[in-house]
Amino acid sequence: LLDRRARDTASTSPPDVSEIELRASITARTGSLREALDLLLDAANHAESPDATAIALADAVHATVYLGDARTAAQLAERLEALRSRVREPRARALGLMATGMARTLAGHGGTDDIRAAVPLLEADPELRHDSRRLSWLLLAPLFLRDATSGARLRTLVAEVRGAAGIGALPAVLFHVARDQATTAASWARAEADYTESIRLAAETGQATELAM
Repeated sequence: LLDRRARDTASTSPPDVSEIELRASITARTGSLREALDLLLDAANHAESPDATAIALADAVHATVYLGDARTAAQLAERLEALRSRVREPRARALGLMATGMARTLAGHGGTDDIRAAVPLLEADPELRHDSRRLSWLLLAPLFLRDATSGARLRTLVAEVRGAAGIGALPAVLFHVARDQATTAASWARAEADYTESIRLAAETGQATELAM
């Protein structure tokens, strides 16, 4: 009877959003992006605060960018826009703005203003530079804006902490660093070196998504 009650309690307990997000991160990196997107939408639907919801939705947008799924990205941008006035934490606001901008860019409906608004928040938030799963987000603004001025501080922040990032985070970080470098002819040699290192680490750690990118 006690075992049955324990099972019943477990079945009615709310899901652990942080656990779902971790599973989604692993799933995305190992190549199952559609499954990761579903997990992140589940996390957003069960999050207990607007801030947690915004972060899960932002991660979901990131998955749609890898998938090239503009339709879902646009829908997620609408959800983030509706949620924005209730988001309070700097990290959640930064990721929400950045994700809305990326989603709208992918869907062909603007997005630049949101990305520009995210830049000072990304620069000021100390949490992101120590969040191994989202460190590469710091490079998304300069990649989307192609603006050397607004992206300079973000590039510096990533350069300062990339050496401390765990091996699991490095394939994504190095891919974004190399992609940024590859847009400037003077940095092609560094881009090739960082791409090569990202490929090696992605292969060694089984990160099929970053390897494919």
